[in-house]
Amino acid sequence: MNYQWQKPDVSRFANRTFNGYHRKDGRVGTANYWLFIPTVFCENRNLDVIKESLYHTLGYAVTDKYRSFTDQLLTAFHEGAALESFQLDHIAAAEPVKNRVFKNVDGIKFLNHQGGCGGT
Repeated sequence: MNYQWQKPDVSRFANRTFNGYHRKDGRVGTANYWLFIPTVFCENRNLDVIKESLYHTLGYAVTDKYRSFTDQLLTAFHEGAALESFQLDHIAAAEPVKNRVFKNVDGIKFLNHQGGCGGT
């Protein structure tokens, strides 16, 4: 069998847009996410364990700024500092994590469900 690829007709998409972003080189792109979906709901707990590990190890944890603030509070407590001097504004101003292992992956999503064994 001799298959030959034919370019699809994309004329119906002329002047259409999508919710993406412009790259530095002028091209466009979309966000890239890793999705984890268990095939059976009894794997939800295992997925939660994997989630916790990957979020922190690969640099996608959203709680790092709170963890950092809590570490500062704990250190101050052990040193006898007045905890009233700490401002919660430090949490909101915290920089997002920049030590992500995979720079082209924007996030990791875990989609637990209650759909039964293969029922999803």
